[in-house]
Amino acid sequence: MELSSSPERRLSAVESLLLRHAERIKLFLHALARDRDLAEDLFQEVFITAVHKADDFQEGTDFLAWVRAIARNKVLDALRARRRRSRRHILLQPQTIELLAAEAPVIDADWDHHRFALRACLEEMPARLRELLRMRYADEMRPAAIARIRQVSANVISVSLHRARVALRSCIQRRMVREGGA
Repeated sequence: MELSSSPERRLSAVESLLLRHAERIKLFLHALARDRDLAEDLFQEVFITAVHKADDFQEGTDFLAWVRAIARNKVLDALRARRRRSRRHILLQPQTIELLAAEAPVIDADWDHHRFALRACLEEMPARLRELLRMRYADEMRPAAIARIRQVSANVISVSLHRARVALRSCIQRRMVREGGA
């Protein structure tokens, strides 16, 4: 997207880029923060900061790299604040966050191919397995909770989830090879 020299148009362009890449930014934050609620809160802060710094974004440079730098700093600030408040050991050290953030551009290269392959493979799965995967990963339910709802043993749910993941992984790999994304 071309950024205009007009402050209003520049701001509008950065907002548009933020919205277009919101899913990637949220995933990046979640990977670094390892906490969904914190990642959601930080996404709002990243959005606000990026909008305030819209004039700092250089046309023709990598927008995702620019916004990831803002996100990385927000995660580091949040984890430092958490450490000060709780005096507990945090899950990831700042050095680890820096290493993960440095790997993000490599991950982005295959992201779209993986995402499209995942969606296609999910559509091919039987509805009952799709629902099981949704309950486990989107709703974040434990196998025991799913088992109570489905009125089967937790072991049956765990085995079904394992088989669904194996089938998904195999399907994604086949599609990636076939479509040249891997």
